[in-house]
Amino acid sequence: MGQGPLALRNDLVDQIDRETEAFATQIQELAATECVVLSNRPDSSDDDFGIFTIVEHLDRLDAERRALLTLRNSHQPANRLPPELLADVFDRYEDPDDDSSLPWRRLRLVCRHWNELILATPMLWRTIVIAPKATAWLDLCLRHSCEATVDVHFRCNGVANLAVRHLFPHAHRLRSLRLGHGYRRKQLILMLRKLFGKRDLPVLEVLQCSVARNRYGKIDLKLSSQRCPHIQNLSLGNIHLPLETYSILCNLRELSLTKCSTDLTFDQFLAALASCPCLEDIYLSGFLKDILLRRGSSSTPFAPRKVPIVLAHLHDIHITDDPPSAILALLQALHLPSKIRAILSGRIEWDDDIEMAGGLTSFLPSHPLRLAALPVLACSAITRATVDVFGKFEISAGAIPYDISPDLEFALYSPGRTDLDHLLPLAFRNLIDILSAAPLQKLTVIGEQDALSVADWIDALTAFPLLESISTISGSSVSSLWVALKWGLGDTAAAADAPMLCPNLSYVDHQGCVLATHALYGDILDSLRERRARGASLATLVLSPFHETWEIYDAMNTTYRPQLQALVGEVHFGGNRC
Repeated sequence: MGQGPLALRNDLVDQIDRETEAFATQIQELAATECVVLSNRPDSSDDDFGIFTIVEHLDRLDAERRALLTLRNSHQPANRLPPELLADVFDRYEDPDDDSSLPWRRLRLVCRHWNELILATPMLWRTIVIAPKATAWLDLCLRHSCEATVDVHFRCNGVANLAVRHLFPHAHRLRSLRLGHGYRRKQLILMLRKLFGKRDLPVLEVLQCSVARNRYGKIDLKLSSQRCPHIQNLSLGNIHLPLETYSILCNLRELSLTKCSTDLTFDQFLAALASCPCLEDIYLSGFLKDILLRRGSSSTPFAPRKVPIVLAHLHDIHITDDPPSAILALLQALHLPSKIRAILSGRIEWDDDIEMAGGLTSFLPSHPLRLAALPVLACSAITRATVDVFGKFEISAGAIPYDISPDLEFALYSPGRTDLDHLLPLAFRNLIDILSAAPLQKLTVIGEQDALSVADWIDALTAFPLLESISTISGSSVSSLWVALKWGLGDTAAAADAPMLCPNLSYVDHQGCVLATHALYGDILDSLRERRARGASLATLVLSPFHETWEIYDAMNTTYRPQLQALVGEVHFGGNRC
């Protein structure tokens, strides 16, 4: 029977290996002969011709050996793949030790076949990362990418203006251009204005450009939809948007504007958003306040639109460093999908204004319109929430898995002010007002608990009856929580008839060196006994106490700890000290 293709290929490889070894042996013998001749010949000898013959023979054998090795390499399984498929493998290759965007560069050193294939594949040269002193690399990538579209990412400042000039002849091939390091050189800004103002970029889809504020005033890149008709991802920082750039904001999928000035009115900006039915991400930082300042008095409310803007594909909206009134005006004009990640952070000048404005509800629509604008507030996936007044005034909420970032973040902050613990009761009222329709199961409170009364805790526990876990991070007493858990909606006289709050509560965690006193331990034990008598017991209690005196410390070890262990499934003490 005849041999199959695999057996024939293996026989050919074995034959090549044998011939290669034979040639290598001959080369070594000739090299040894050459060394002997050169070392023994007299100074006056004239046998150079014989030596040159040996050298020529040596070179010829070495060339034949390299040809055989090349032939052997061509029969390797990987190299027998079609060039298109092998090039696709190179494109998907990832090197954990190479943080560049072109990990396949090392593959050029494997063999001549791979190097030639890489050089002849324009697809692999489309991504161009420009590092310092890398204009030669830019030219190499532009040459080998032929007429394919290219993605250019600047990671340097010094040669940016020269690199942009190199892109002029290839402007029609630019698919994405990223400059995101706060460039401030005047030559670069002039080069960018020439690029966008005088060159057509018909296939440009992604533009990310951030420049530093400087003495040159407003920076206008002369963007227009006529020259850039297919932009889908627009990210600008400290760039001026005149009225002529209105059309560039239409038909986008991602929009990011950071501290950009504009001549657009608020209605024109809303009209631009309405023309983006496929918009997926909105990021605005310090942009809306420019419109608000040009509008005049910030105290005059914006009139809501009669027909809200429906952005059915939006999954991420991030607004920060803007006045609450401007955020409110934008939310009133939108109808957001039920599954969305919303990060809203309003900036105010004085922390006292937080309480005067009503806290986080100052930038959320009123109740008749709130769930229409933000249906995510009633989403069944919102099962955990965090109230944080440690250096900020923030409420975040999301799903229970802790490795998933919160779906909602609402915050107010004032530059230079961090003493916001006295606003914890207001934060609780905001929590109830905003998330009362969400089935919360876990609540985390960060801030000094002294500001919270028993009534504050009762209101929160009543609003969220499905709570299973409560965590506090505080350096003060947490007695108000335990008193609320004990008495519920009643008082000491009618406690037996009062409904028990949060009957599913199984985990309580106090972190941050809680100030431990006899009164605190008494409140905890009374509450645990009362709840256990009603059929509800804690599975886990975590305490990080700081004891005022050694006498309380000793009482904890001899009296309170055994009693707690008898009432709770697991008791953990962390930071137990005096």
